[in-house]
Amino acid sequence: MLALLGAIAPLIGPLSGPCPAAVAGVVSADVGAEYDSNANRALTDGSLGAYPQAGPLVRLLGSGTLKYAGERQRLSLQLISGGKLFLLPNVWDQSIGVVQLNYEHGAQLGRTRLAGIVDYYESFQAPAPPTFSRDLRSLGAGGRLLGSRPLGERHSLDGALDLTALLFFYKPSPVYSFLGPSASARVNTRLHAGDPDLGHDFDLGASARIDYRSYMSAREAVYLQGGVTAAWQGPVLLQLGYMAQIHLANIAEESYQRHLVLAKLAFRIPGDLYLTLKGQLSLIQSVPGLYIPVSSIDDDTRSLAIFDLERPLPRGFALSVRYTGYFGLPTDYTAAYERHTVYLGLSYTVKRSKKPPAP
Repeated sequence: MLALLGAIAPLIGPLSGPCPAAVAGVVSADVGAEYDSNANRALTDGSLGAYPQAGPLVRLLGSGTLKYAGERQRLSLQLISGGKLFLLPNVWDQSIGVVQLNYEHGAQLGRTRLAGIVDYYESFQAPAPPTFSRDLRSLGAGGRLLGSRPLGERHSLDGALDLTALLFFYKPSPVYSFLGPSASARVNTRLHAGDPDLGHDFDLGASARIDYRSYMSAREAVYLQGGVTAAWQGPVLLQLGYMAQIHLANIAEESYQRHLVLAKLAFRIPGDLYLTLKGQLSLIQSVPGLYIPVSSIDDDTRSLAIFDLERPLPRGFALSVRYTGYFGLPTDYTAAYERHTVYLGLSYTVKRSKKPPAP
């Protein structure tokens, strides 16, 4: 990724006019050991065809981000690759790799930017029974309109509208695969109070999305999603959010509603440690036993709790310990579900930037 900074700048720079461009890149790598108490995401009573299988694993992740800002255009490119390798034979089939690419390139027109976007995500899992497989592919491409404006000296308002074509292919069972148009919008307000550097920041956001999904096997559905978030950052970071996901299928038994309540608290504690606590309450209304495909390898469509402790180290390194618990609720209309993971990892981040000279 660092070599890409120098290679791509000469190609983009001539299109940007006489104004010098700013180029920034970030490369990071994570490696760690983890223990998963329910690697195959089975129900505790074995009703899905297997009982929960536990085991240790190695988790790897590498990512690179490139951002370019010229007088007339902007570019953002992110590539992520990683995976989980289980160490015991009974859970080898849960080993999985992931590739993700996000690309945005657009023209800057004052405070407005018109861009083309491509988002790609794919997982590759070892051979496993379809019920316990999380192999999927997602590809979205289209256009994005972004705008921003200041609100006084310390406040701002920004928003975006996306129009894309979306392909979702669920490899374990193509019956859940679909193709269709998608539209989404978001708006965010940033407010600042007190001292310019040591004051309080407030973020208020809202988002909405609608898909028309044409499934394989002659099925159709409309997917609606909407949410709001509020965050305050001062001595601590506090974030609250709510999201609703509604799937309206032409087969009534496949319709569902999912309501998510989210909370996050992060702060620094003595010893140069950074503690993050996250919680998600997932409430699903559907016919009993309805299966909802996941959208990533770590998504369980369950309620969860996360405890994360990080200690920055010199030269871009950091050490982290993380616990994640996934829990089923009585309203899920399934047998009891539990999953616990504990992770110990080391990360490394390097940043490079080239800014235009001061006038």
